[in-house]
Amino acid sequence: MGGKNSKLIKAGKESNIEEVKAMIKNGADVNSKDEGGYSVLSLAAALGRTEVMKILLEADSDVHSKNKYGETALTLAAFNGVADILTILIKSGSDVNSKDRYDRTALSWTANFGHVREGKMLIDAGADINHKDKEGMTAISLAAEKGRTDSVKMLIDAGADINSKAK
Repeated sequence: MGGKNSKLIKAGKESNIEEVKAMIKNGADVNSKDEGGYSVLSLAAALGRTEVMKILLEADSDVHSKNKYGETALTLAAFNGVADILTILIKSGSDVNSKDRYDRTALSWTANFGHVREGKMLIDAGADINHKDKEGMTAISLAAEKGRTDSVKMLIDAGADINSKAK
């Protein structure tokens, strides 16, 4: 990867809106990835670059693109607990049940990090509340393990199975 595609990644990371627009207009690949497999959209989501994300999505950037760890832009937004970015990605058709290398979903990560509002958003968008990862852990078991009591309460209120057992 090089040339205009690496320049698009750099412009996206730096939130250089005019450069991103110009690069796309001049044919840069909106699905370019860096050496870690992170797409421009994923990087923008992880860094909170809302305007860059909107431009990329208007240019048909792939919301389902995964990095070498199996993470999508939605997964990265869930890590960081950024509600406005989750909203944009959900409205753009992101798969709320996409799994990463640990078989964890975005909801697993919001529960793990205690991002209650974002977890509720994912549930409202159809996230599988009782999904088990490779270790048999559900969102509620991850939240409980980390002492995220607000997340545990939200998940119980949303109907999570409190009797689920890990492997």
